[in-house]
Amino acid sequence: MKKLILCLAIAALTSLGMAQDAAQRQASPSDAAKRADTPEAPKVAPTDAKNHIGEIANVCGKVVGSSVGMNGLRGHGFPVSLYIDNPEASAIFYFVAFSGESESGRTKEPNKVVTAYGGKNVCATGKILKRGSGPPYIIVADNSKIVIQPTGK
Repeated sequence: MKKLILCLAIAALTSLGMAQDAAQRQASPSDAAKRADTPEAPKVAPTDAKNHIGEIANVCGKVVGSSVGMNGLRGHGFPVSLYIDNPEASAIFYFVAFSGESESGRTKEPNKVVTAYGGKNVCATGKILKRGSGPPYIIVADNSKIVIQPTGK
């Protein structure tokens, strides 16, 4: 009898879960339009980032320094801190990008991140964070959220 009740309960919960998934997949076209109309993250100056902690923003500036973390993260590679407008010693803002991993699971060379963005004007989009008395920063898990700006800007 207990097995029968358990089987019925599992069947009921499974059908409820499947119905909920189906409802989410059948989102109306207006839902897609709402997502498409969502404004992009507001631009925030590196010096003003300290006033926007916890907000998602687009912070732009010139990468003037970098440092590579000693330990990589599985699935992400090595963390590379890229300092915007001021070097690490007098940092006002930085973002953390990751070197990534190859298809074989081996960590890619973190210097490629430094070479890709070093000395260039970039915009990084993400949630502005702050730890202790350090400068504000953004952790960019997906490097597509880092955009190199044209030289004229």
